[in-house]
Amino acid sequence: MLQSLLVYGGLMFVMVLLSHTAYQLSNSKYKVFQENRYVPIICVILSFSLIFGARWGVGIDHLSYLRIFQDYCAGYEERDTLEPGFVLLNKFLAYYGFHFFFLFFIFAFIQISFFVSSFKTRKYLLPFALLILMTGHFMGWMNIMRQETVVCIFIWLILTIEKRSFFNYLIWIIVCTLCFHKSAFILIPFYFFVKNGKNYSGSIYFQIVIFLISLWMGFTHYMLTKFTNIDQIALMIGYEQYADPELAEKFFKEDFNWGLRSWINATLIFYTIILSGKVKSYFKDPGFVSIYNLFFWGSCCMLICTGIDVISRVFTYFSALNLVTYTFTIYYVYKSRKRNGISMANFLIYAGLNFLVFMGTLYAVTLQDGATKFLFFWQA
Repeated sequence: MLQSLLVYGGLMFVMVLLSHTAYQLSNSKYKVFQENRYVPIICVILSFSLIFGARWGVGIDHLSYLRIFQDYCAGYEERDTLEPGFVLLNKFLAYYGFHFFFLFFIFAFIQISFFVSSFKTRKYLLPFALLILMTGHFMGWMNIMRQETVVCIFIWLILTIEKRSFFNYLIWIIVCTLCFHKSAFILIPFYFFVKNGKNYSGSIYFQIVIFLISLWMGFTHYMLTKFTNIDQIALMIGYEQYADPELAEKFFKEDFNWGLRSWINATLIFYTIILSGKVKSYFKDPGFVSIYNLFFWGSCCMLICTGIDVISRVFTYFSALNLVTYTFTIYYVYKSRKRNGISMANFLIYAGLNFLVFMGTLYAVTLQDGATKFLFFWQA
């Protein structure tokens, strides 16, 4: 518990401090300081990559990826459902005798590099983005590592969409499909929804109604009885490893526990919806509108599919945009906190909810599965 607190809390402090320093340097009137503004950013990327490259058992899938790598080291051929780029990377590292640290370092490096690059034209947001990341969202990156790498690239594509043609976007999605996760191909048509930056979420009242219906459907497991051919669905969306009906059934969790952490996350989504109109007006940023559209509908779909992991993983590409949505929102409530009592209350409530997410991450360290507890590989 103490080590996890020191690693997660310490890394949060260091990354936020370094990113704030980079922002200050970029705004300095002295050229020598401006020229060195990338040094703190490089330190942010390396510190994150080194820490999580050296992890052991952090993320439920971590040891599964390790076994795949060790199989290649032993000369065994893994299943042919893995992406060619992922297989090639594993084979290269295994053939030249690299330690498994480098596999996880490379993925962490790609994730944090694209995420940081997403805020290149919004440098003032980066310290807040890294703060939100380290409240607990980083656990998704460590768990479904390949798919979350696509998420990081997708965020980068959305926030830089104004300078991208469809062909450029398509090439990146093809790279993601071939190298990280086959399901990335479903992102291809979203270019057209993202490019125009229009609101596809409706009014706040409409969103609240849709969210509450989705929450009810998730809480009551309404959709659990609606999927009868899960093996065919798994094949269609790039999860061939779950196409075995008996294995797929394990990804139906009728006893999914709606504990305190689930309700905190649901409350955070709800409060984000309430504040979204003000945040959109404050930023007037088409990138945020596009992110928010996908976040809102993705979060609702994730709630509806509660307990159906095979289906809900598809919506990870959209619900995981909560990381960016919360970044914009917490920046807004922070900057507007001194306007009046309501603004201060919004700041305290929103900051408090994100703090509770961080505390929930630390609480998860104490649970039996141990997938949140931080260990270095030499401690295993």
